[in-house]
Amino acid sequence: MKSGIVASLRRPGGNVTGVVVTQIELSAKRLEIMREILPAATRYLMLNDATTMDQLDATRQAARQLRVEIIAETFGSPPYDIEAALTKNRTPRVDALIVPSSAHLSDQRAKISELAMKHRLPVSTANNWGDEGAFLLHYTANLSKLGARATEMATNILRGAKPAEIPVEQPTIYEMVINLKTARALGIKVPHAVLVRADRVIE
Repeated sequence: MKSGIVASLRRPGGNVTGVVVTQIELSAKRLEIMREILPAATRYLMLNDATTMDQLDATRQAARQLRVEIIAETFGSPPYDIEAALTKNRTPRVDALIVPSSAHLSDQRAKISELAMKHRLPVSTANNWGDEGAFLLHYTANLSKLGARATEMATNILRGAKPAEIPVEQPTIYEMVINLKTARALGIKVPHAVLVRADRVIE
């Protein structure tokens, strides 16, 4: 693989195996869903740091296909100044906010939620924020299923299986959550076609 941690997903080699969530494809999918929810939105602000550059590239590629614009706000060392980023990028106006999968950004989800509501920005998130936060869309792999599978793999290794011979697995089950509470607060009507695909709707 590109990171060099394993030789390949099918035959990892060495002493490493497990489960992995590739955010590149998911980044494009999140933008596609947001485009369905917000057909008039043309400018998206995406928070970015050193760990999310591949997600930014994938989102920009999807944006070209969807004919929307991605404005990236790249942070250096944490903690990130979320308020300055959102305030600066309200002129020129952006229509929505994208929060990629990042441990540092997830740590600041309460601040992001507060400021997004203050600026009336619908938010798409990659990290699972549960029921907290003012996100509109959450879409990622079903982490509980992945965790269960990782436990099974660890058990097999303890019983003598060799990690080098256990393929690295990727998720096959994904979770889409729509927050109607936030949608109502922002005056957004989520299309029925999106709601029927949601795994969970927060009322």
